[in-house]
Amino acid sequence: MRRFIFVALVTMAVLGLVGLAAPSLAQGDPTATPAARHPYSDLPQTTTVAGFPVIGKPEAPLLIAEFSNFSCPGCALYHATIKQIIEAHVRTGRARFMLLPIVFGIGNDPSFLAAQAALCAGRQNAFWEMHDALFEQHTSQGAQSFNLTTLRATAEKLALNADQIIACVQAGETAEVVFRSARLAQETEIQYTPTLMWSLDNGQTLQWFTRADGRRYESGVPFEEVDKVVTLAVSGKLAMAMQATATTIAQITPTKGNPLANLTYQLWRSSDGLLSLEIPRGWLALTNPNPPSPISYVFAPSEDEPLGISLIIIPTVALGVPDLAANATPAEIARYIANSEPEAQIREVTAGRNSEYRGVGIRPKPSKVALRNGQTVLVARALWLLALDSTTIIVLQAVSPLELREDMQEVLEQAAKTLQVDRVSALGILDRVFNPTPTITPTFNATADFIDRATAVALQFVPFRSADGAISFEMPQSWRVEPNPRISAVTYTLFAPVSPTNNLISLSVRAVSSLGIAAVGEQADALTLMNAAFGRDPNVTITPVTVGTLKGAGIVDYQSASDRSGGFVDLERRVWLLDVAPGYVLLIQVLSAPAQRAQVNAAFERLTQTLVLDAAISVAAVEARLNATPTPSVPTVTDFVPVSVGEGACVGVKDPEGVSVPPDGKGRQYSAPEQVIKPERTYCAILTTAKGRIVIQLYSQIAPQHVNSFVFLAQRGFYDGTTFHRVIPGFVAQGGDPTGTGTGGPGYRLPLEVNPAVKYDRVGVVGMARTSDPNSAGSQFFITYVPLPNLDPSAQSAGYTIFGQVVEGMDVVEKLTPRDPSNATTEGDLLISVRIVDLGVR
Repeated sequence: MRRFIFVALVTMAVLGLVGLAAPSLAQGDPTATPAARHPYSDLPQTTTVAGFPVIGKPEAPLLIAEFSNFSCPGCALYHATIKQIIEAHVRTGRARFMLLPIVFGIGNDPSFLAAQAALCAGRQNAFWEMHDALFEQHTSQGAQSFNLTTLRATAEKLALNADQIIACVQAGETAEVVFRSARLAQETEIQYTPTLMWSLDNGQTLQWFTRADGRRYESGVPFEEVDKVVTLAVSGKLAMAMQATATTIAQITPTKGNPLANLTYQLWRSSDGLLSLEIPRGWLALTNPNPPSPISYVFAPSEDEPLGISLIIIPTVALGVPDLAANATPAEIARYIANSEPEAQIREVTAGRNSEYRGVGIRPKPSKVALRNGQTVLVARALWLLALDSTTIIVLQAVSPLELREDMQEVLEQAAKTLQVDRVSALGILDRVFNPTPTITPTFNATADFIDRATAVALQFVPFRSADGAISFEMPQSWRVEPNPRISAVTYTLFAPVSPTNNLISLSVRAVSSLGIAAVGEQADALTLMNAAFGRDPNVTITPVTVGTLKGAGIVDYQSASDRSGGFVDLERRVWLLDVAPGYVLLIQVLSAPAQRAQVNAAFERLTQTLVLDAAISVAAVEARLNATPTPSVPTVTDFVPVSVGEGACVGVKDPEGVSVPPDGKGRQYSAPEQVIKPERTYCAILTTAKGRIVIQLYSQIAPQHVNSFVFLAQRGFYDGTTFHRVIPGFVAQGGDPTGTGTGGPGYRLPLEVNPAVKYDRVGVVGMARTSDPNSAGSQFFITYVPLPNLDPSAQSAGYTIFGQVVEGMDVVEKLTPRDPSNATTEGDLLISVRIVDLGVR
């Protein structure tokens, strides 16, 4: 029994690796409704073992794969090209076609329902008919039109069994296929839809379509380019250009071979920077859903085979071994295992780049493991126990089929020798979880359907009270709280210990006039404000909320944010407004990522249960701030004179010659910009669009950090191929987001730079977009159509950084296609390139 307790804990993270057997083709349900219209019935239709639909003859020499999104305007426009490809090349047996449906934010992307419905229709041999019908629905009814009612109508129009399809969607029976597709898109560095790729080896590796200059087609490959590749494949002349960007995906047909052969490695680092190690290129890095420790990861080529390594950092006493001393060494733990498993092989090992972690390696006897398909395989394990300190153990474990034991040992040793752990941070996290010292006994009473009760009970809450006595509440002991006086005199943000920028709670007492909500009076109550801000959004419901004696309204919505890997993370956002006094409200915003959502929601409910707000102190503090004279964030540059359209040194500047930028620079992420400018020099930015040229004179003296970042990104091709995703005539034209969604950025943030020498007092001012946090600017910039004094610093707002002025091409800006990203059905106008000209000291 003792052996079971120990082995269960240290192997828990890898149990999820046991899954499906070798890939195989899964045929669709042959019982399709006879009356259904099947224009593709003459073509072979299959699915991969991962569930991705494939159409075309198996002997076709080329596979074309599309990463698509049913709500993506570009995908709807590109659908005509897809149908052309299928008619010209799939129907003629020259190629097969595979669709991988991906979504951007599960809760907020209607295409998640559409993708599931199409996959459910595939069970009636009608995926491709449903695929076409859904894009027709997109075109006729809009990108946001997918819901259970409209999906039922579309299925009935095709004479399918709509009840079965809706039941399939509601049960989430095909949701995992969409998740797999999203993971593959992230591995393959897909950032945009539609993206087309090709394969000559049944989908084992995917290759990019490329332009003549070698740059990738990252979206919307022209039919002519597809035709060229197909023709080369049919003639046998298409060489497999194996590049570092190629990735192994779930195979269309079974293949044999060693999945651990010819591995290359890449450095993986946890999102909190706590640990890093090298893992095989293309492997997944997963967090354990039921971790014995908060520091727990699994690394594997997929989630569906008994193959991979796990890493856990845990106090020795938490291993669950009876009578084991807190300071037991790895060797003592190994001896315990040897007593219960005499055939285990034990040896001394070291890990870390400087061999700083010492311990023992254990090779237990192989054991049989039952897979989810009912088969049983013989699995080999290798276990390394390493001392982080005298009471804390690093557990590294490798799992593989017996025949791959030695190859898997190499993967384990590579991970071990490259392992680096931030010891102080790791011990701090473990101490807060395993040795809490709460000042309050938790008495959490959340409803089970709101959060995971076990998560709530596990949190230890402590009181917080602001220094002025304006606000108090209880918060998790492991979280940190920071004031943000730039926003309001009474503003506090609570950050979770994991991924804090995506998991936080902010509270701010605000004057109604400072919220920037149009068409409401300064005395408007919370419900009126919420209706004005969110009442037109069909995807949210405004509900009444209460916190103590405060009453108001709240909503829940979802956002898709880009992460550092170029993929997307689905964030849940709660926004509550509560009436404090006439003209003043308490704004509470909660942001959470899926992995930490239960903990964030638990913290939020406890906070609302214990919140006490002194309205008089809070309002007095906010009023004092509103009546104070704003202090500029940047010293005044006395000799600086801003320019206007048609003025300045950059008027008449010529395009630079011989400038080379990386072909794959669009959207690349950085930790910080390198210093590339000298503030005393004059820089011009030339923006080339399909509608003409825009020239911007950059204000390096006024906003040196923003200008440096803009020049840095432009020189690396970051902006090339992006769009003007938000164009509101009479307001601004906004671009610079590589995702085209309004959520993307360069991977770092810039501090606010405001200066009284420049104002939003003219046409063509170039500013930097940001969130409600003044120090959150990234790569997104905007150009004003009219003077906008409300964007200048004031008692109500910190303002928006001005870093340039359009001097030529304002007529081009005015020709940009109007686009509201919240209801757009087409892509924004293309920004072909941004080039920088250094005019020297002027």
